[in-house]
Amino acid sequence: MKESKAAIISSGTASLEAALIGTPQVVCYGGNPISFAIAKSVVKLKYISLANLILNKQIFKELLQNNCTPYTISAELNKLLHDHEYRNSMTEDYRKVREILGGKGASDKIASAMIECLTSSNAISHNNNTVNNNNGSNNANNSILNDNSNVIDKK
Repeated sequence: MKESKAAIISSGTASLEAALIGTPQVVCYGGNPISFAIAKSVVKLKYISLANLILNKQIFKELLQNNCTPYTISAELNKLLHDHEYRNSMTEDYRKVREILGGKGASDKIASAMIECLTSSNAISHNNNTVNNNNGSNNANNSILNDNSNVIDKK
């Protein structure tokens, strides 16, 4: 996927992977109409793709259900391949996603924080489920939220 000029991707972690490695994409999803209608009525989200959710904006198109047709897929793929301004905007937003997720080495930082949490009883604050990993970083975006109240602080 990294060497691709563009990708047609089903929703899920593959769309986040494409964003993290910088591959322009269109997300396509079609499913059982009844299941989709039920899910849409229960889950109130503007987007289904992780990168779009992270920035709370449409970085790339999500062609869902009846909007996911050979024509719309082809038109979007053509735009991804030939509209350089569109591609550049998308890849700039990808950079913002990587930054929010912790930038280069984010996975290693998260793994280290998790190991510290699991091996050190002093690292866990039972009041608000906070884990501190003091690595000297003064980054303004040094908190990663998961669920509703768990925070991993990379200060």
